[in-house]
Amino acid sequence: MQAAYKIYFQDEGEKFTFEAAWRLLKDEPKWLAGSSEASTKRRKNSTSGAYSSPSNPLTPTSSEYDPSSPTLSGRPIGQKEAKRKEKEKLVEMSYTPNVKYGSLKDDLKMKINLMSMFAQDYARSEGEKLEIERKKVDAKIKKAAIAEERLKMNDLQILSKDTSNMDARQLQAHEILCDMIREKYGIN
Repeated sequence: MQAAYKIYFQDEGEKFTFEAAWRLLKDEPKWLAGSSEASTKRRKNSTSGAYSSPSNPLTPTSSEYDPSSPTLSGRPIGQKEAKRKEKEKLVEMSYTPNVKYGSLKDDLKMKINLMSMFAQDYARSEGEKLEIERKKVDAKIKKAAIAEERLKMNDLQILSKDTSNMDARQLQAHEILCDMIREKYGIN
């Protein structure tokens, strides 16, 4: 490791400060493949300043490209290639019948049946609630009608009350009350 630090210092003129990043990335496939090819990359000739010609026997030409080649298996695929493969999978899946389709269809039917049962139960319970409310309202109306009938009976008893034993003041109050009752029922 010390030899590498010395070489870096001689090439760059400063200390190597990326040791933490190097320790994280040194075992990644992308960087493992790069270490063996370091000698085949173009470099400047120190005397003339011109570039040397690249000679990389590991890089295949377009005529001899084979994606299943063992020399390229360690290298991760690029973003465009990954997208293309994903699109091919989607197209393949759309043309081939899905084995899970039947079970998904059955699950969907079961869920729809459950939802319709819940909806029917809900409608039935809401109907029962409405029926109970209707019965309550009918009972209140009946109770009010009974109270109204009782009030009429009381009013008729007042109108038909014997006034022979009443004094003048009681007779006057009775006459005023009888006038109000007659007016209320439209009796003249």
